[in-house]
Amino acid sequence: MAPHSPAGGTLPWKLTSRIRKVAAMALGLFRVCLVVVTAIINHPLLFPRENATVPENEEEIIRQMQAHQEKLQLEQLRLEEEMARLAADKEAEKEALERVAEEGQQQNENRTAWDLWSTLCMILFLVIEVWRQDHQDAPSPECLGSDEDELPDLQGAPLRGLTLPNRATLDHFYERCIRGATADAARTREFPGEGTQAPSTDWLLSFAVYERHFLRVTSKALPDGACHLSCLQIASFLLSKQSRLTGPSGLGNYHLKTALLHLLLARRPADWKAEQLDARLHELLCFLEKSLLEKKLQHFFIGNRKVPEAMGLPEAVRRAEPLNLFRPFVLQRSLYRKTVDSFYEMLKNAPALISEYSLHITSDHVSLPPKTVIL
Repeated sequence: MAPHSPAGGTLPWKLTSRIRKVAAMALGLFRVCLVVVTAIINHPLLFPRENATVPENEEEIIRQMQAHQEKLQLEQLRLEEEMARLAADKEAEKEALERVAEEGQQQNENRTAWDLWSTLCMILFLVIEVWRQDHQDAPSPECLGSDEDELPDLQGAPLRGLTLPNRATLDHFYERCIRGATADAARTREFPGEGTQAPSTDWLLSFAVYERHFLRVTSKALPDGACHLSCLQIASFLLSKQSRLTGPSGLGNYHLKTALLHLLLARRPADWKAEQLDARLHELLCFLEKSLLEKKLQHFFIGNRKVPEAMGLPEAVRRAEPLNLFRPFVLQRSLYRKTVDSFYEMLKNAPALISEYSLHITSDHVSLPPKTVIL
């Protein structure tokens, strides 16, 4: 049916055709625009579909996250345990160091206290001894005379020209008499005079430990079969026999031992060979004679700075005033006279005494013990 105009007439055909074309073009353009918009909206680069793969991988991701969290927790626990262990070790080490420091400090305090006490005792002993010799031993009436009353006939040749038996005779006397007669006694096991005290002093402390230490150290440097023990034992034997003849005097085994210690310190080790027994015995007797004439025999340890420091003497003892063992002779003149007379009587009787005892030894003493001496 042909279109009509508003007035009821029909429109021209060309106009109707044009309208249709415009409508078709508008519809086509709309479709194109719709396609373009749809393509833009659905393009993955502009509007990605974030939840497209979530439904497929969600459970796996959750499992991985849980496993990772468990690993982190385990690692955290391990680190905490390691830190706790390190802290415990550090605390234990600190306590151990403090304990060691406390023990060391306590030992040092104990050692210091002991050294101080020993030093104080030694000083007190020296003070008492000096005071006793100065005040307690009052001079005898003989001392009220002249200031110096030396005994007559004390000058001249050493030992008043005494000639000791030769080395062979002394060796024979020592082997057949002294060692044989004392095989069952402490002479072959102890140093003569060990534990004996000077007759003119009342010792409060004993130096026996230091003497043994000195003798052990010295004996290591001496030749094999050294004559120092034989020398002292012969002198001690002569003194004991003389004491039986004339009675005790102011000279004792401790003085003999002190003199020998001084000689051991002064002489070279090579001077104490066995073949030098006669020379060393003569020197020991000369040393005693000189000390008696001078009335001065210094204690070997007190105030003797020549004693090696390795002996371990307290420094107060080494630096103390020397102690004269013959100081009582200065005040007790009668004792001094008797001691000197007894000493020279012993020297005069020594050759005959040695010969007599060497000739009258019984056959029981032929078999002798080894000469080894344990100091």
